[in-house]
Amino acid sequence: MSKTLEVYRLKGLPFELGRYDVQRIGRAAEWERLLGIVQSARESRSPVTGVLLGTYGAGKSFLLWHLAKELQPPKKTGVFAFGPIRLIDPEQKKDFTRSLVLRLFSRGIDIETQLVPLLVGISKAKINAPASLRPFVDLLLALARSDGAVVARRVITGGRALRKEAQQAGIEETQQIKTPDDAIALLQAFQIVMRAAGVAAVAVMIDEVEYVDALPKGQRTAVVDSLKHLWDQEVEFFSRGAEGAQLLMLLAATPNFWQRMRSQVLVEGGRGESAVGITPFFARIRPSDIVEMPAELAPDEARDLIVNRMTEVRSGAGLKKEDIIPFTDDYVDYVYELSQGLPRQIIEICGVVISEAAKKKLRSIDAAAAKKILRDLLISYEPVAAKE
Repeated sequence: MSKTLEVYRLKGLPFELGRYDVQRIGRAAEWERLLGIVQSARESRSPVTGVLLGTYGAGKSFLLWHLAKELQPPKKTGVFAFGPIRLIDPEQKKDFTRSLVLRLFSRGIDIETQLVPLLVGISKAKINAPASLRPFVDLLLALARSDGAVVARRVITGGRALRKEAQQAGIEETQQIKTPDDAIALLQAFQIVMRAAGVAAVAVMIDEVEYVDALPKGQRTAVVDSLKHLWDQEVEFFSRGAEGAQLLMLLAATPNFWQRMRSQVLVEGGRGESAVGITPFFARIRPSDIVEMPAELAPDEARDLIVNRMTEVRSGAGLKKEDIIPFTDDYVDYVYELSQGLPRQIIEICGVVISEAAKKKLRSIDAAAAKKILRDLLISYEPVAAKE
């Protein structure tokens, strides 16, 4: 494909979905509010839950990944941020809390490059942890020792250690994270260790919360109850005077899903069921910590998105950064109208059009050329609301 795109002096395909290592375009107000939630977690004496709402394709995952990157390194920002993970695995049936915590360590971070450097030099003797959490503190600290790293990593990411190798690694009391309570203990031990490393808050970013809708009703309730239980345990943890980094839980979901959940809260409350189900969990989320992003970019932001993606893979000299060659202005207007300004659809449309135009060796891509390409490929785009 890259050879074909040389006709546009491009070294590769500029419009790839799922890329987070590119410049953030727009969303400035939402970005500032997210940073404000992080700051409140740094200063809070109780756990904080934030919510990022946006339609499918608006860029929620992109913002979460950029936020996780912005919070690196923890020593400088005072926040240890796990990369975004899904609330549930597609095949998951139970033990939601255990799965969530283990996926933080297996998918949310690079243990060797992000965590181990923080653990080196921490003195176990200076860590003030309750007796129930000390084995989990030992498990975490073993990651920084040559005689324990391999086995400890296996346990922390969901595996099991044999008794003999656990003894040799100095983690004989934590051969496996078996239960949801074990998982919560591991997370709280992590918060204690992070505080010892000079970190003020731990940010857990949970993406695609709306996927819980795919579960049967009983399991949906179990997932939210698991989050509520985790939250309650955190509150109790700090009420006992724990010396740990504060927990920030940042959830990302679609507005439609969130509205349905809130409607369910109202129904529960009307039936006098506020002490069970999802109502207590939602009651803990401050309205000021709910950030809703518009589906669409502004027209100038959409143009900037296209230009930025093209500039990244543009080769040679003679073109200005703001050039959109081979696209024309009426093409940009057409894509904006067709996509309704939704970032994901802008990227999808541009990717299809430029790939096909390159095969045809079109020197210029205007609205008419794009319409013909999409029509020939039988590609159409539905309104945003129809996809939620």
